[in-house]
Amino acid sequence: IWSYREANAAAVTPGILERARTELVAVTSDAGMPGISDPGSDLMAAARAAGVPVEVLPGPSAATGVALLSGFALRRFIFEGFPPRTSGARRERFAAALASEATTIWYESPRRIRASLADLGAVAAGARVFVVREFTKLHEQHYLGTPAALLEELVEPIRGEIAFAIAPYR
Repeated sequence: IWSYREANAAAVTPGILERARTELVAVTSDAGMPGISDPGSDLMAAARAAGVPVEVLPGPSAATGVALLSGFALRRFIFEGFPPRTSGARRERFAAALASEATTIWYESPRRIRASLADLGAVAAGARVFVVREFTKLHEQHYLGTPAALLEELVEPIRGEIAFAIAPYR
């Protein structure tokens, strides 16, 4: 078993690809589908570039799960990944996403979810937001409301993985 993460990807990728040329290699994650907002997509690109065959067996993905659970319109939805870390950049990204008139799906750290909701509220106070904490796990929780309402409803300490959807906004 090899640990593969952003901090060691450059060092371990050649060894993983070499082993994959002669043996079966499986990439798994404790956080949903490998490659969705994690360095697994870089490993996939490296395998393709090296001519190493790849197969995908779809697994749980918080992005599609939160989209479906939200109840928001899904004729068109956009996976945005993680919001930027700084307030100004987050506000710009939220404003651009809201202008798309599609449901947008995001991941966020439990340490930054309050700041993200506050920034979303500053851009669009009336936005409808659906938050899922710990998708597919024992302590899964769902929250639905405006950014301000969700800030009041989230109980400290906030732990676990978080995904959220923002409804189309006009």
